Amino acid sequence: MVREATARRHIEATSALANDLGQRLRAARQEQGMTLAALAGDDFSRSYLSLIELGRSRPSLSALSILASRLDLPISYFLDGSQGAQELVRELALDQAEVAIRQLQAGEALRILASIDDPAHAGPRLLYLRGWALTTNGQRREALPVLHEGLQSLAKRDDVHLRIHIHYQLSRALYELSNVDEAIFHIRKALNLAIETEQDDALVGMITVSLGHHLFVQGRFDDALAHYDRARELFGRVNDLDSLAAVYAGLSRVYQHKDDLQQAVRYSRMSVAMYDAHHNQENAAHELNNVAARLADLGKLDEALGFAEEAVERSLAAASTDEEALARTTLAAIILERGDRAGAKAEAERALAVIGTESPLAQADAWVVLAKLADQEGDYEVSDTLFQQALEMLQEHGHAARFRDISLVYSLTLQERGNTELALMYALAAANERPANRR
Repeated sequence: MVREATARRHIEATSALANDLGQRLRAARQEQGMTLAALAGDDFSRSYLSLIELGRSRPSLSALSILASRLDLPISYFLDGSQGAQELVRELALDQAEVAIRQLQAGEALRILASIDDPAHAGPRLLYLRGWALTTNGQRREALPVLHEGLQSLAKRDDVHLRIHIHYQLSRALYELSNVDEAIFHIRKALNLAIETEQDDALVGMITVSLGHHLFVQGRFDDALAHYDRARELFGRVNDLDSLAAVYAGLSRVYQHKDDLQQAVRYSRMSVAMYDAHHNQENAAHELNNVAARLADLGKLDEALGFAEEAVERSLAAASTDEEALARTTLAAIILERGDRAGAKAEAERALAVIGTESPLAQADAWVVLAKLADQEGDYEVSDTLFQQALEMLQEHGHAARFRDISLVYSLTLQERGNTELALMYALAAANERPANRR
């Protein structure tokens, strides 16, 4: 009975708001001597505007914004003092916050969300947007309780779409905090809900490729490959180039770890081309760096050097310190392979200077370059310390694949020194170790 009464009040308020909006719209149009056809323009039909004026249809905020602009009136003219106006004002603010996040203006989105009157009435969507904005702003730990509260507030609501997106953002924040196991729990929840409720292909594909990335970090390459293939099929249906680029980036990583470097380079180049098409500098920098690393693995050092230098330039253009650090560590490794010790050391130190607090891969790779340099100079104590620091960091953050790669590099280094016992220990770690996933 309480639920029915609440629903009845909502319907009555909505009807009153529609009537009030309609009357204000007609008065403003007639005052300016404008016909329905002139106000409708190419965006609306005359019958639709007639229904609005009669109070039989309520326009969306975007439609109301267009109509207000044509009448040279602020949108508040149609809302101030009307029943339900505050609800619409909150809805408009939430829309503006979401647009700000999508434009990578997370700070502005947080400002908008903080300005909302009576946030309790804005409900779980406000919590979702705040958690999303905090994650995008690099405040991942702060985002977690907000997103969990959003899930709890949905317990008695039938809003599956929002539930999916909150699970997805929880997964994203946890993944970026290197809590991969819990991230996989939430991304699987999101994927199962999306499939069960037959959500659109773009959403299912976005979640599927994210799960592929999580599985890759755990070293489950075949499972990751299966998810990338599925996502590629889904995104192909909707012609989503940015998402396809993410899929090809994932496929490139998998083929690299399957030692199929030709395929790895092929998919990575396809990813770069797609990111270039959408002027996504940060992601293009990431994939240029991947191409550079794989070309170096193939022994094509001159070509690899060009890609690594371009990756640095793109990361600087995108003002992404994480991508800059990764690109500089790759550049340092290539320069070292070319025999320029001083240049390699300078790039590795530049990478360490720009690394953020949550860039364990870049930091580990920079330490490995410096460890190799120390080994070549005969300073085995410093070399061992740096190798072991890198391995401990990767183990702490659950980066299984990179842990095994560096364990093997360290094993070969020890073997060249004649320390066969320790070399065997790290070779076994490279073959069998699955680092524990910790925050």
